[in-house]
Amino acid sequence: MYQKVDSGEVISFCKYPANLKVNNPKNILLIHGNFCGQKNWDPFLKYLKEYNVYTLDLRGFGKSTYNHQLESLFDFAKDVISFCEKQNLSKIQIVGWSLGGAVAMSVALLQPNLIETMILMASVNLQGFPFMSKEGRVKDVIQIKKRLQKIEKLLTRENQQFVFENIVDGRILPEKNQCEQGFIDVVYDQLFSQRNYVDATAYLGVWDISDRYQDIKCPILIYHGTEDTVIGYENAVFNYQTFNKFNPKTYLYTLDGGSHAPVYEVPQQMYQIFDYFIKNHRIDQIKSRL
Repeated sequence: MYQKVDSGEVISFCKYPANLKVNNPKNILLIHGNFCGQKNWDPFLKYLKEYNVYTLDLRGFGKSTYNHQLESLFDFAKDVISFCEKQNLSKIQIVGWSLGGAVAMSVALLQPNLIETMILMASVNLQGFPFMSKEGRVKDVIQIKKRLQKIEKLLTRENQQFVFENIVDGRILPEKNQCEQGFIDVVYDQLFSQRNYVDATAYLGVWDISDRYQDIKCPILIYHGTEDTVIGYENAVFNYQTFNKFNPKTYLYTLDGGSHAPVYEVPQQMYQIFDYFIKNHRIDQIKSRL
């Protein structure tokens, strides 16, 4: 399905209705990360039968359009807010994976009443994904884009071995991948359909809500693996310690031994933890072993 949003972009999305036996099901919106798209959530969807689930391709990913170049990471959030308005969604449960975590946090800042609970899964911290130089953090987007353009040239099917070794293996897919056979083709299709790698990654590099995070008041679950080689576990600890100063409804769940892709490693456990948190706005167990 497709939904045109206020920016003029056309967002590709899917809706998976809750089981008919469920009264007043809650709405969950799943926000993917870089090199991904809505199909990357597929191994997780079969567990979410109690919810109305929405997955979408952010602008420039998957089958969504990229008619207007990003000027900020908040552009993604504005598209999400417009999408929810046009779909008549309110009080959503938003799940952000990796870059999607920054999008979820941005939505919570721009439209706090839209979100009932927020789950940050293997997410960047509230200072984004900084690019560093000898002088410190690089804040010049043009300079960052020049770095990224060299990588973008390698992100082709012709260089699939490079892509597998540097991006897919142990990152998008965990080293002990337990996905069903053939899912690797979905991963590649989503990765190679991205048209905004330079823009999205550069603006993630300068995105920083250090001066605004206190305004995020909804219950927050931070779910992160200790062996995440893309966004290290220390980012989850930083988020937890920072948010918790002003929001006591912040919880950190540690997946001991988990990678950047728990959606493939432990989808059923993810569902159990997320479901409990959404229903109770808290969690009791704070750690598990993969």
